Amino acid sequence: MKHKHNAGYSLVETVVAIAILAIIVTPVSTGMVLAFKMNAKTEQLMQAELAVSSAVETLMAEGFTEANTDYAAARFDNVTVKTSKENEDDPYYKVEVTSDEAEGLVVTTYIRAEEGE
Repeated sequence: MKHKHNAGYSLVETVVAIAILAIIVTPVSTGMVLAFKMNAKTEQLMQAELAVSSAVETLMAEGFTEANTDYAAARFDNVTVKTSKENEDDPYYKVEVTSDEAEGLVVTTYIRAEEGE
């Protein structure tokens, strides 16, 4: 009696193995791509938040006058600074700092005018 031993894999076994591997790898790779995109977006948002908060903190620390409004607005990269006063007797400026990179990131605060203004 002769026994026939087939060494190796058949074509059907190879195709089934590749199909199973594709079913497993596709969702995992899709999830990784999505995670990388979210990570990049989060990094961009964090940088925008840092730029906006840095601008607000600097404006608050240095004081604010009508004379340095344009200087303050031009001084910071990637943010837009808008100032206004409710009325002339009000000692506070309404300062709105908007990120140029992250849409919808706006910080509105009130900064007391420097003495003598």
